[in-house]
Amino acid sequence: MKIRHVINNLDTGGAERLVVDLTTALRDLGHDASIVTLGASTADSPPWLDAVARDLVTPLQLPLRDPRIRGRLGSAVLGADVVHAHLFPTLYWSAVTRHRAVHVYTEHSTKNRRRGRTALRAPERFAYRRHDRVVAISKGVGEVTRQYLADLGVRTPVQVIDNGIDLSRFRPASTAHETDARSADGRPLRLLVVGSLDERKDPLRAIRLVRGLSGVQLTLVGDGPLRAEVDQDLRDHAEEDRVRVLGIRSDIADLMAQSDALLVTSRHEGFGLAAAEAMACGLPVLAPRLDGLTDTVGLAGLLHTPGSDDEARRDITRLRDDPELRRRLAGAARAASAVFDIQTTAKAHETMYQSALGGTKP
Repeated sequence: MKIRHVINNLDTGGAERLVVDLTTALRDLGHDASIVTLGASTADSPPWLDAVARDLVTPLQLPLRDPRIRGRLGSAVLGADVVHAHLFPTLYWSAVTRHRAVHVYTEHSTKNRRRGRTALRAPERFAYRRHDRVVAISKGVGEVTRQYLADLGVRTPVQVIDNGIDLSRFRPASTAHETDARSADGRPLRLLVVGSLDERKDPLRAIRLVRGLSGVQLTLVGDGPLRAEVDQDLRDHAEEDRVRVLGIRSDIADLMAQSDALLVTSRHEGFGLAAAEAMACGLPVLAPRLDGLTDTVGLAGLLHTPGSDDEARRDITRLRDDPELRRRLAGAARAASAVFDIQTTAKAHETMYQSALGGTKP
């Protein structure tokens, strides 16, 4: 099959990482798969760098509301069997450049700002109806998406296909015994946060959760609009010695190998790709009980009520003080992560594409 994935850009993010790894895996299955980006990507973004190195991407490099996108995107996907769109506004551009190809859209989040806006009901209805399948990246996203489409009066089938990760990159760096020793030898509990420094990921909450807790260190990986505020907060509270902000990094797997647990402070998540990657590395996950993220973490971490700092700090303390709990959760994390193999995700997409091309329901 000739498959063209279309996305806004390949900046750092879970959707962008998935598109690069999924396209690679589809090529490994023998398909002519590549990526079209509408806008410009950040030059040092790991998904962009990987896509360029693997010769996966055709960049249009236009502003995301530029009307020239319609014609150039049409040319870029000409002859494709499948056009697979991701994120907004790529959803709308895919809808208005509809070809004879099967059109698929992946819903990556349980929330977006378009839902509930009366003025957007008509374009939303049009856009989703112009797609033959909608893929949801988790059970939680699937439930929300089905309800939203039903409310719009759209009958496009929604199919849940869990996100996948490259298990050859993300794997345990030590035995269970060594994992216990990470924090049992007198070193602090090393927490890692991976994600954009923005309101949705709420990095300031991560810093607040460890403030005043002895024997805990925090490393934040990522960049974004809250970077200056994060840096100022650390200076104001004189915590730069135990809270590090590393910016965008391509060595996430190595950083996970040097950590004891992943801390998630997102306000909403569709899946939690960083959580799956951490689990594959044998890291317990400390996270809020959110739709989508809960499906991913399951019993491989400690989940707290969203917004409850008291519960989150209690879980951090438990993990710091209980080597047996760390060992048990690390084992559960490794076992649970096996289902998130990107090869499995690619094969599920292959089957879905074939079904859509054949005109059968999922």
